[in-house]
Amino acid sequence: MLNARQQQFIAEYLVDLNATGAARRAGYSGSQRSIEVTGNRLLSHAEVRAAVAAALSARSAQLSITAADVVREAWALATGAKSESARVAALTLLARHLGMLHDSPLVDNRSQTLVVPPGTTLDEIRRLRDELRDD
Repeated sequence: MLNARQQQFIAEYLVDLNATGAARRAGYSGSQRSIEVTGNRLLSHAEVRAAVAAALSARSAQLSITAADVVREAWALATGAKSESARVAALTLLARHLGMLHDSPLVDNRSQTLVVPPGTTLDEIRRLRDELRDD
């Protein structure tokens, strides 16, 4: 059963699909990295993930839009836009959708692996590891 703060996180996540922002708006606190980890950890929680999926599915049905529609349109923009910035933005969205990009650290619960974005320093990785151990 979801607690009140998890329910608030879900409601906030549906606003912009930003786990870090949703965690902060739902009342979670800590350093920026800690909140990033918290947001991603919440999204890996089975009940939270199911509630988000159900809400997104309901939203999609209400709008009569499928993920395939969005991907097709993003691909059309990526391959047909005259503007370099529009192409980059569309390709970035597609890469995120396909799981090729991670803006913030996340934990793969199945393998218990911390996935970090490129450019993360060893000190930052160690700090994240220590924060996860404290949770």
